[in-house]
Amino acid sequence: MVAFQTGNCDTAAELISRAILQNGKDAMYFSNLGNVLQTQGRLEDAVDCYQHAIELNPARAAAHGNLGLAWQFLGRLEDAARSFEEALKLDPGIAVVHTNLGNVRQAQGRLEEAVVCHERALAAEPHNSEAYSNLGGVLDLQGKLTESMAAYDRALALKPDFPVALFNRSLLRMRNGDLALGLPDYEHRWHLNKRRDFTQPQWRGQPLEGARILLYPEQGLGDTVQFLRYVRLVQAAGGQVILEVQPQMRRLVAQMPDLAQIVCSGEPLRTFDWHCPLMSLPLAFGTTLDTIPATVPYLTVPQEADTARLPDRGGGLRVGIAWAGSPGHLRDRFRSVPLELLKPLFDLEEVQFYSLQMGPAAEELSKADISLEVIDLAPRIEDMADTAALIAHLDLIIAVDTAVAHLAGALGKRVWVMLPLVPDWRWLLDREDSPWYPTMRLFLQSTLRDWASVVEAVRIALQHKIANRLPSRS
Repeated sequence: MVAFQTGNCDTAAELISRAILQNGKDAMYFSNLGNVLQTQGRLEDAVDCYQHAIELNPARAAAHGNLGLAWQFLGRLEDAARSFEEALKLDPGIAVVHTNLGNVRQAQGRLEEAVVCHERALAAEPHNSEAYSNLGGVLDLQGKLTESMAAYDRALALKPDFPVALFNRSLLRMRNGDLALGLPDYEHRWHLNKRRDFTQPQWRGQPLEGARILLYPEQGLGDTVQFLRYVRLVQAAGGQVILEVQPQMRRLVAQMPDLAQIVCSGEPLRTFDWHCPLMSLPLAFGTTLDTIPATVPYLTVPQEADTARLPDRGGGLRVGIAWAGSPGHLRDRFRSVPLELLKPLFDLEEVQFYSLQMGPAAEELSKADISLEVIDLAPRIEDMADTAALIAHLDLIIAVDTAVAHLAGALGKRVWVMLPLVPDWRWLLDREDSPWYPTMRLFLQSTLRDWASVVEAVRIALQHKIANRLPSRS
């Protein structure tokens, strides 16, 4: 296994395969080959090797644990949990397996069980910084923020340069409103995600004096929309901005003034002197809650897209709605609302609902068992410019934490956002307003997973709005 340990996976796989040809009855050979294949990303092949190792030696706990990890990477969480549990039956003292099982339980939304798993990992290895960090993440989701911070602090006391704990603690700090401490450690996200490789330096607020600077996205559409507000500040600081965006954003950002170049991700770039990810701009400007650039609108609807004419089934308040985020988001099961829970809103008279929902969740409208008086606008949406044009013709937007909410806020439209008990850091805690978007109102869960009370609060607010018949008020 020397070749594997030194990073030479191809040689390691070849050598182990030769050993298997000579002795195909040794479970360790198959288990080791599985480890190599898993490192190479060949997960299905790794599963086959681990299963063969288990057939040869069912009592090998490591093989069960490694099989569980392969299942986990493949997204087969139930299979992963069963493998981890089998490994722990054979050897209850393997801390990493307790940790991995805890991560699976968290992904399944079984948070109480996840806490128990991480506590068992710590009982097996009291100085395990990863277990403390993972425990902090679950406690965070449960709304136990003081305990979560203590777990992150403990992880960092054991391993001060632990990037995952530093990043997670930064999210907690920023959610508490402490951008000064949170934003610097937010840069540790690059230890978790692939960073763009540029020879030019990252801009951190230095004088630009006419230099060309590349600003580019790194996460979802909502993140791009939120931090486009900083483009004008970079221009005011003397930068000639080359703006890279996702293809869905191109027509929308074409309305932004004085850009040196607009490109879509993957297209050739002109020469530039500096670069900065959009989500690092708050740090470059030393942003605090009091200095957030919150002037809206900072995006406008392209003229050629502003041809939207909304179908009308009887008038009333025109409300756009989006109930689900991207299913690939790590916390999507906590931020998206099941469509059937929104029925109390759809039952209101004098309100015409328009679905702005995109992605797999949009299909729920046609499959819903409940009677929904919702007009589906998804067939009319090709990009964010189309979405913006439709939003411009609506009186109010109601959405979960997704790109639609950010876009409505950036356009200066009235938008109500339904949020989980512990929202993303940008929404802060225990607030009904947002310092990022002056036209936004927040509706937060008071207990974990309790969307019914959030929907009821939105329903009551809608009733008040209907009674006043003043769509321009929040």
